[in-house]
Amino acid sequence: MYFPFLTKIFIGVFIIALVSFFAQPIKDKVIVLKIKLMEHELLLIDSAIQEKQFIKKTDESSIHSNQMAFRVFLKDYFSSKSMRDYSQDQWGETLIFINEQGENCYRITSSGPDKLMNTKDDIIMYREKEKVDFSVSPINILKREIAKEKQKYLVQKTKVKDSSEVLKSKCKEMYDRITDENRVYLFDILSDID
Repeated sequence: MYFPFLTKIFIGVFIIALVSFFAQPIKDKVIVLKIKLMEHELLLIDSAIQEKQFIKKTDESSIHSNQMAFRVFLKDYFSSKSMRDYSQDQWGETLIFINEQGENCYRITSSGPDKLMNTKDDIIMYREKEKVDFSVSPINILKREIAKEKQKYLVQKTKVKDSSEVLKSKCKEMYDRITDENRVYLFDILSDID
């Protein structure tokens, strides 16, 4: 009498275990595919920026207005080509556009699968003049920012007495934006500043 009932329970548990056993590898493959697709979309966006010379219409000092202009630009450019909202990444989060210092230098960041910025799974497309670089770790962007600040520090060192304090405050500002795993790098930089 209980045998058919127990058999159904056993079969149900077995099916659930089997599905969960195979579900994780499939989920991992989907994440990898979404990352590759996101990189491809970032290259499409980069091509659009280069074609329409969007970067010349932005202001290095205004991140907020650049972000709004970036979203409008993407909607205008891609609206006739696709129904997808290219101002969002594959996980539904807003892409971040930062106009770097220098001619034709910018970065576009997707928060990646965990949907959190400044973590190791971020997908970052960095353009510097003719070179495009992808990074899945914000540490590379952080290194670039620190290198630029160090260069400014070296230039200002002869002009301003407290330029080391400026560099330290800039590093501390960056420190607040990053995760624990990347903070070790900043401690090394801060200890090198005299």
